[in-house]
Amino acid sequence: MKPNQILVSSDSDALANSRTQRQPLVLVVDDDSTYRTLATMALSKAGFEVVEAADGGSALALAQSHDFDAMVIDAKMPVMDGFETCKAICEAKGAMTPPLILSTGLNDDASINRAFDAGAVDYVTKPLNWRILVGKLKALIESFETKKAAQQSDKKITQIISASSGAHLILNHEAVIGSAEGTQSLPSQRRYPLRVGDCLFDVVPADTVPALLGAWKKMLTSGESGPVLVANHDPKDPFVLELVFVATGQGQAIAVIKDFTGTYLAEQRIYNLAYLDRTTGVGNRAHLIDWLNQFSDAADPDQNSAVVRIRVSRWQEQELRLGRSGLDALAVMMVKRLQQVADPGYIREHFSHTAQTRVSRLAEDEYAIALAGAFPTGFLNDFAARALDLLLQAYEVDATHVRFDARIGIADRFQVTANPVELLNCASVAMKLPNASQTDRIYLFNQQTRTQLKQQADLERYLRRDIEQGVLHMAYQPKVDASSLQLVGMEALLRWNCQELGNVSPGTFIPLAEACGLMSDLSALVIKKVFAQLVAWQGSSVDGIPVAINISGSHLSATDFVCDLARQLECSNISPDLIEIEVTESIMIDSASCAVANLHKLRAHGIKISVDDFGTGYSSLSYLGSLPVDVLKIDRSFVQSIHEDPKSLAIAKAIITVGHELGLKIVAEGVETKDQLLTLRELGCDIIQGFFTGRPVVARELLQEARVAQQVAA
Repeated sequence: MKPNQILVSSDSDALANSRTQRQPLVLVVDDDSTYRTLATMALSKAGFEVVEAADGGSALALAQSHDFDAMVIDAKMPVMDGFETCKAICEAKGAMTPPLILSTGLNDDASINRAFDAGAVDYVTKPLNWRILVGKLKALIESFETKKAAQQSDKKITQIISASSGAHLILNHEAVIGSAEGTQSLPSQRRYPLRVGDCLFDVVPADTVPALLGAWKKMLTSGESGPVLVANHDPKDPFVLELVFVATGQGQAIAVIKDFTGTYLAEQRIYNLAYLDRTTGVGNRAHLIDWLNQFSDAADPDQNSAVVRIRVSRWQEQELRLGRSGLDALAVMMVKRLQQVADPGYIREHFSHTAQTRVSRLAEDEYAIALAGAFPTGFLNDFAARALDLLLQAYEVDATHVRFDARIGIADRFQVTANPVELLNCASVAMKLPNASQTDRIYLFNQQTRTQLKQQADLERYLRRDIEQGVLHMAYQPKVDASSLQLVGMEALLRWNCQELGNVSPGTFIPLAEACGLMSDLSALVIKKVFAQLVAWQGSSVDGIPVAINISGSHLSATDFVCDLARQLECSNISPDLIEIEVTESIMIDSASCAVANLHKLRAHGIKISVDDFGTGYSSLSYLGSLPVDVLKIDRSFVQSIHEDPKSLAIAKAIITVGHELGLKIVAEGVETKDQLLTLRELGCDIIQGFFTGRPVVARELLQEARVAQQVAA
């Protein structure tokens, strides 16, 4: 844009000829066209008429040709900056200079003082809050109009007072109230009445007097003050007023008072919703993060900050006993106990240390105590133990005694980072990844925990990669007839030889797959590899031997699972009676579930269903007669001591007897000795599986392993 080019939002002649019946006219001066456009949109929406200028020279020319109600001037502009522009406009307009607001990115005392020295009556910092700017403009414009009216005559002052929606005080040179108009509706009248004859500085809240005196002195020297807030933050009777002094030139001044109590209360409600827990009144997660940020910004190497995060167990179960109101009362009790142990005086008395603290409620069953200070090693664990002891004591709610268990995770910036969000996250992780070296229920996030996290992340990454590439392979464990020890089946077992880690135990990667949502992918990979192996075995000596496949509940619950399996059987030309699906008994609990419905469909296709690890979970004989079950597998925990423990023997006997009555085949897994085999034979067990009769081997070694097992058992 060319220097001195003027941008006007409407015809300049029309603006000049319509001064009495129009919207307030504001000049916006900035060399940034985007900012001017945004300012015009925001101010026009708020009821202002806007003229734009791209530089100081254009602004000075417009100021001399138009009667603006206010001007918003950018501090940083080429050629003639905002300070010089303000000074030039003040020299040109004299006493009738409209309110000048300097917009600046410099929020330091020197820049602010320079702005006031140049003639600005207020300033706003970039990026601008348009609501605040609009509020400032309205107040300053009204004060400016009041000032002009006061300079004209006492009659004009009266007219302004009558027309104004706010309250007005006419003050003498000692700030004694000569008249008061419109003060009856001000909330301050209840505690700080504004009466004729009183000195204003004697009746306002004491903590606002210094600011008011400063504004009064400025008014005496310049004819007008900037707005001053007069507030009382007592929750029983809060109020927020904005007061502006305007000299009348007749040895008097007018105090223009605006009531912002409603706005203040609305903002307070918004703050409470955003930052406070409604039940207990303490801060929430956002509030805690803001509090911790104060200390992370300071970055004092000797000052530590930490989060002690507490999760209460079985919280929702208590709602049935106590009701929602009782549960809320319980939360308040818990917060009071945490506030007691987090009190700085309590910490000094019991730990001989100093710390600033803040208690927060992060969720219904989760709380946190943030600490900041120069506390030594070991203090956090001792502090957490004391908090836990206090928290676990019994509560009484409406004559009902309640006890909880809880877990605590600790993270501090010396071990983690000064980032509050990461502190909170690491404290949460500490509760989920306990270290054996820590006392029960209290877990500290440290380098060992970080190493565990990295190892778990690496393990998950490798597992995802190897599942996608099909690197995992199958081993097959023989299942033999308990009497003849002839091979009657086999179980397909997934094995993982990771390139980076070597052989990874199924006890490690199966739970990881469940936690990461990879079980369906693993099950699909097992099915694909087993079907390929069955095709490869066709025509061999093991052709026709059924294979059991373990299927996860998540995969079995998929609506398209049965169709996909049936299609693969058909494409591979595999008979359904060669496939046995093994599931855990927990799947059988909900007889109306999609998983159970799919088991019925599989059985209708001729596929057998086996319940793995029977007797260790939610064992119920009721579902055996109604749900699709063909085989029960006695868990190895009963088999290992079956020949010497009467209880294990009785359980195994009961499973075999009931299973046979229902027409089910019984498989004993984990058989490792001849004594176990002989006992199971006596009980009538049908099939044996375990190291004694055959270890899991790759496909090519299966027949040889089975023959060796038969020779050993003979």
